[in-house]
Amino acid sequence: MWNLLEFVTPLSDTVFDKLLQMEPILSGAAIKDQVKEITNRVPGELVNMAAQIHREVVTAGQQSAVIDLGTVTDKDVLSQMRVFQEQRHQAFYEKAYSYFRVLDSFQQHSHRHALTDMFLPRKKGGLSGFDYQFDDLGLTYRVKIRGRREYRPLCLAAKDALLDIYKSMSLPRNILTAISTGHPTDDQFEDALFTSLVRFSETILKTTDLAGNEKTSIVIRSNSVKVLENPPSVVGENVLLRCSEGYPRFDYINGRTFIQVSVSDFTAHNVGTANIEKALELSTARPTNSSDYRNQIEYYLEHAFGGQHKASIDQKARKFIVTRTDTIHNDGQQVENTRPVEDFRIVYIHRKCGKPNHTGKVMEFPNVLHVSLDQPQALFGDLSSPQGL
Repeated sequence: MWNLLEFVTPLSDTVFDKLLQMEPILSGAAIKDQVKEITNRVPGELVNMAAQIHREVVTAGQQSAVIDLGTVTDKDVLSQMRVFQEQRHQAFYEKAYSYFRVLDSFQQHSHRHALTDMFLPRKKGGLSGFDYQFDDLGLTYRVKIRGRREYRPLCLAAKDALLDIYKSMSLPRNILTAISTGHPTDDQFEDALFTSLVRFSETILKTTDLAGNEKTSIVIRSNSVKVLENPPSVVGENVLLRCSEGYPRFDYINGRTFIQVSVSDFTAHNVGTANIEKALELSTARPTNSSDYRNQIEYYLEHAFGGQHKASIDQKARKFIVTRTDTIHNDGQQVENTRPVEDFRIVYIHRKCGKPNHTGKVMEFPNVLHVSLDQPQALFGDLSSPQGL
C-alpha cells in the first residue's frame, strides 16, 4: 500500500492519526507529536520516514526473519528521526539551491519577494507567487486563506532549506536605500527587520518606555520561524512567530514577548484593531459568538505554554498583570499554584530615529517597551553584503 500512496499536501490531524496507526513504532505517545512536526502531516514524508526507521533501526542488525519490535527503543527512533530530518533538509536545500543559482537577477528578485510573502504573510495587499518550475520542485504547497492563495513550506525540512536560501539573498536595492535614508514603507521596514532577525539567532535590542526613559534590553531569539496557527501550537522559547491576518494587534511573538512593528509612531499606530488594550480586555467586552471568554493574550499563552493564564491591565496603575495557574498534586490533593509571568512583554519597534516622547501615552501604558531605529547598522547589521547565491 505504501508504494501506491501519493498525496502532496498535509492531511488533517484526525486523518493523519489514522494513517499513523499503520506504523506502530511512529504512533507511540512519546513519538507521534515529533513525527507530526517533522512531516507536517504530509503522507509522502511519513512514508520516507517510516522506510528509514525500518531500515536503520527496526531491521538493522537483526538476523532473524521475525522482527522483534521489543528491542526498538523510543530513544533510538527519535535519534534516527533527527537524522532523517537533517538528511531531508540537505536534500531540499540542494534542490532549491540548484534552482535559484541559475536565475537571473530579475527572477531572483521575484522569487525572493515570493519567499518573503510565504515567511512573512502580509495582513493586507496582494501576494506574490512562484513560477510553475519552482512549484514542480515539490518544496511548497498552496492553500486558500480568506479567499487568497498563499504558499506554505511542504514540511519542516523544506521550510528550513528555503529559509537558508532566503537568508543568503541580499535585500533589494530599493529597500537598502529606503532603510539607509530612514524613510522605508511599512512593508520595506518589516522586510529588512525580518531578514535581520532570521539571519542572526539572537538579536539584542535596547529599549525605552514610551517617554524615552531607558529600560532593560530585550533579546529576540529566532532559531526557527513559524506562521502563527489557529489554534496556536506548542512552541519553543526560540521560535519567531509571524502573526497574520487573524491576529491584528501584533506582528511577531517570541516566547512571551509580543511585538508590534510600524513606520508610524505609537500614538498614531495604537488605534482600531491595532490597539493593544483590546488584546487584554475581557472577551465579554467585545462581540463574540464563542463561549471561550479568554482574551487574545490568554488564548495564545495557554495554547503555547499550557497552564491557565490571566492577562489584564490594572485600571489604576495601568500596568500589565499576567499570571499562570497550574494544578499540582500534593499528598493526594489537587492544589492550584498561581505565579506571575515575569517575562511577559509588549514591545513596539518604530522605524524612526531618536527616543520617543509620548508623555501622555506612557501614563496609559507604562509597561510598553519602545525600540527606535537609532542607526540602521545597530538594528539590521550589514544587510547589503552578498551572502552566497
